[in-house]
Amino acid sequence: MLDLFAKSILRVEEYLSTHQLWLLAIVAALFLISVFIGRENNKKLLVLYILVILYLTLLNRNTGKKQINLRLFWSYRFLLNNDYLRREILNNVLLFIPLGAILSQIRPAWSTALLPVLISFGVEFLQFVTAHGLFEIDDIISNSLGGLIGFAAGMLWIFCKQKIVIRS
Repeated sequence: MLDLFAKSILRVEEYLSTHQLWLLAIVAALFLISVFIGRENNKKLLVLYILVILYLTLLNRNTGKKQINLRLFWSYRFLLNNDYLRREILNNVLLFIPLGAILSQIRPAWSTALLPVLISFGVEFLQFVTAHGLFEIDDIISNSLGGLIGFAAGMLWIFCKQKIVIRS
C-alpha cells in the first residue's frame, strides 16, 4: 500500500511540474486558505507546508552524489531558450509563495520575510549533505523570490482588509 501511495504522489508531482496552471491554482488556494484561517491554524499549516517542501525537495529523490553549483544566475541565462529550466525556476518560485503567505499571517513583520530565504538555504544545504539533490544558488534565489512574493501578497491582503474595516 505504501508503495502504491508513494507512486501516486510521484505521479501527481510529475503532473504538476508539467502543468503549471494546476500548480498555480494550488498555490492560489493555499494563499486563500492562509489568509482566512487565523494565526493559530496558520502555525499548523506552516508545519505541514514545511513537511511538503521537505518531501518534494528531499525525501522523494534518490540518493546520488553530493553536488554543488555556486554559479550565480546560470539558469536564468537560459530561461528563454530552455523549457525545462523555465519550468524548474517557475516551480521553485511557486513552491515558496504559500510559505511566504503563511508566514505573513503568523507574524506580519518585514523581518519575517527573511525566513523563506533561510528555509530555502536550509533545504539546499540538506540536499547537499544528504546527497538528495543539488545545492544551487539559483534555487535559493528562486525560492526566496517566491517566499517574498507570497509574503508581500499576504501583507497586501492584511493592509486591504484593514482599510476596508476602517472605512466600514
